Amino acid sequence: MTEGLSDRDLLAFRTIADPTLSPDGSLVAFTLIEQDAKANRQASSIWVCPADGSQPPRRLTVGPRDSRPRWSPDGRRLGFLAAREREWAKDLYLLDMEGGEPQPAAKLPRGIADYAWGPENCLCLAGAPDFPPDPDRDPPSSSEEAHRRYQERPLHVTRLRYRMDGQGYLDDEPRQLWVVEPPGEPRLVAATPGDVLRPRWLSDGRVAFLANLEPDRDISEAVEVYVADLKGGWERLTRDGRPTLAFAQGESHLATVAPEGSPRFGRHPRLWLDGACASRGLDRPVGGGGVLADTLPSAEPADPIWWHGQVYFEVADRGRVHLYRLRPGGEPEPVLVGDRVVRGWSVAGGRIAFVTTSPEEGVSLRVADADGGAEGVLFDPNPWLKERALGTLRRLEVRRDGCTIDGWALLPPGYREGERVPTLLYIHGGPHAAYGWSFQFVFQVLAGAGYGVVFCNPPGSQSYSEEFSLSLAGAWGERDFPWLMALADRAVEAGFADPERMGVGGASYGGYATLWVISHTDRFRAAVCARPVSTLEGFYGSSDVAWEFAPGEIGAHPWQDPERYRRLSPLTHLDLVTTPVRLIAGTADLRTPVEEAEQVYVRLRRMDKDADLVIFPGESHLITVNGRPWNRVRHMRYVQEWFDRYLKA
Repeated sequence: MTEGLSDRDLLAFRTIADPTLSPDGSLVAFTLIEQDAKANRQASSIWVCPADGSQPPRRLTVGPRDSRPRWSPDGRRLGFLAAREREWAKDLYLLDMEGGEPQPAAKLPRGIADYAWGPENCLCLAGAPDFPPDPDRDPPSSSEEAHRRYQERPLHVTRLRYRMDGQGYLDDEPRQLWVVEPPGEPRLVAATPGDVLRPRWLSDGRVAFLANLEPDRDISEAVEVYVADLKGGWERLTRDGRPTLAFAQGESHLATVAPEGSPRFGRHPRLWLDGACASRGLDRPVGGGGVLADTLPSAEPADPIWWHGQVYFEVADRGRVHLYRLRPGGEPEPVLVGDRVVRGWSVAGGRIAFVTTSPEEGVSLRVADADGGAEGVLFDPNPWLKERALGTLRRLEVRRDGCTIDGWALLPPGYREGERVPTLLYIHGGPHAAYGWSFQFVFQVLAGAGYGVVFCNPPGSQSYSEEFSLSLAGAWGERDFPWLMALADRAVEAGFADPERMGVGGASYGGYATLWVISHTDRFRAAVCARPVSTLEGFYGSSDVAWEFAPGEIGAHPWQDPERYRRLSPLTHLDLVTTPVRLIAGTADLRTPVEEAEQVYVRLRRMDKDADLVIFPGESHLITVNGRPWNRVRHMRYVQEWFDRYLKA
């Protein structure tokens, strides 16, 4: 019989990011990400293939930390970022597509965060200035020593946004705007008091960028579009006060993506044209909408793209991510749809290049006409998946109190109707994320081990109406728990879940919800709680974002309603837990710090309950996506081993 997926198969899995069409639409450059088991790191390199599929992709760079391919306006050169001279910083390289090796083109003291091509061989860059001098010491002898000294400095914290999961403690000095005309040196053109994000050239020769330059930017959510004139001045282009996530300037219209209202968490990012909302009638989030896929790299919200007077943008809908387009004055129309997730796309030369994942397919690079027709696969990076027995996905809608939510069941390969199998209820994080029509590697590994996996999008999930997304506010655990139990009931009623062999698990908010579940029912024989929130008061101050996230989610600051924080904290209810629970955390997790899991572990052990704790040194919150390959394998192994112990013994 054909084997199912195992945890070690992850080491062979390759994924794709950042597909970029050449200006004439004839070539697609993209980043290929592989699991380097020997070096225990994720390695990335730049590849290219003809957009008509006439030849297979070929590798352009050696890696192992290459990213962000961008074509020059004439299509003759390809830029990309790479960490070659310094492991901690990326520099800009240019590759002549007629032949030759990549050549270094620009270098900033602390690396380049983003860049864009402009007219006449110019590029704009975003990056921080040189490290500040230390008046007590001799000047550093190299950039490596300057970086080391800076990392060792005492942190004098005077702002709230001083750390970020996946980045660590942030530099004191903001990223600024530079321009360069290779082989010349970069020139600083805008020494802004806040970070320059997404620098993009305008047709008039100025550079637009996103920034929060408000006097109260430490707590303000306002991210506006600014323009710099390359002579040292800049001005604000938008005055909406919204937290803009992405933008694109067309010939005569400015498209932005931003949520409306405050607090922003849980609210739909919407498409705006010249300050007027153009996507409100969809009542769906523009952008990825938090639809989860552990087979795709984490990504920032995609910029809209203008082509032939229409703007293209992503829309998340009921666990799917589609591509839409809109002509100013018209209505949004779908271009690429289906039971799948589109993540990463480019429009040029009458074509769309895009990356998809779906339950039947790990990940693929595809191309279609600009209207969505003539779709075809350009590259499947994992053809070996076709030789494996995969679990079968079924819709499993959940009805309760006259309402219906989306749910799914992934059944083991070769499942026979009427057979009862051990079944795991999985709960997504966020809470404003969503499960849906993607290939979930971890779920497929569990299905390959003989488990049924059920999951749903309860109140609070994204990719539905904004009202549904916001409906969990002030009622974490309380409002979604009945829906999660209804899904477990539905799995038993459907005939495949063995009610005596059920487990529950989740990560982040899913870890919070797992703790809530096992402190409010004893129906599950085992639980795995990864990177949880357990004590809301502690989370408020120890997380990188909870100080701005929690007030809207919980409904108050801790000092305004301490009783609500206590009531909604799973830590309050641990005395009711009877389910054996494994906790998983990472020491570099700044989103839900390791203390959140440690508090639960120590209390459960002191209560003489069955619990253990797995800690991954140096891993951040997104270990299952961005973590070291062997840690990703072991994370899956620790999950399966715990469920095997209690559901298969």
